Amino acid sequence: MARDEDITEEIAFDELPSFLEDDLVVLLGADGEPRELVMLAVVGWQEREYALLGRRDDLESDVDGDLIVARFDGTLEGPARFTNVEDEAELAGVREVLGDLVELG
Repeated sequence: MARDEDITEEIAFDELPSFLEDDLVVLLGADGEPRELVMLAVVGWQEREYALLGRRDDLESDVDGDLIVARFDGTLEGPARFTNVEDEAELAGVREVLGDLVELG
């Protein structure tokens, strides 16, 4: 675990065997079918927030599935809106922040 003299809490990803209800998100896929995803992290980049999402089935079965980066509009306590990130420079910036987060863990 990473520690900093100014930080009193340990920093790590949640590795619970199941997910909290607040972390579950249902989005419609391109085919119109609902997909149950888990919000793994929310990070900020250039005054916007982005969510790292994983398919619940993949995460529960330890399958190496794809992770999704989506722009996150809303609050953690209320309704949320997720938007695809299509700009390559924006996606690269968010991936860098997520990479830094993983290195801390």
